[in-house]
Amino acid sequence: NMNYNSVFEEEIESMNKFRYSLIHKRNEHWNDKSGEYDKDGYDSSEDEKRIDELAVTIEKHIKLHIENLSFEFIMDQLANLGHAPNLLYDDNGHWAVTSTGFQNVVMDEPEDVEMHFMVEASLWKPTPREALIKYLSEE
Repeated sequence: NMNYNSVFEEEIESMNKFRYSLIHKRNEHWNDKSGEYDKDGYDSSEDEKRIDELAVTIEKHIKLHIENLSFEFIMDQLANLGHAPNLLYDDNGHWAVTSTGFQNVVMDEPEDVEMHFMVEASLWKPTPREALIKYLSEE
């Protein structure tokens, strides 16, 4: 028994899986030693175009169906698309989602990180969800 929300989530996840398959295909042809694509006839431009187009389509779907998607799902999908959304709380009842800030370069494993964010007053909202909606409207 599939609910309404999961239909949208499955559609977005499916697009993202396809986007990742194109990224993986592109990366398989990359040669770290030469700093270019292998000379086996692979042309990355078509895949690059499709990867970018899918990212735009996925963001549009997220914005269009935001009321039907969970907060966690949206944050996860934005991270998959290369966003760095950070949920912040001002200790006074206000929430913000922003990707504007500075942090140490992080490695693969979790580690201590110092982060600094600049949050415009208009980004502070009474709930995390409203803050996420505002973040998406600014993108």
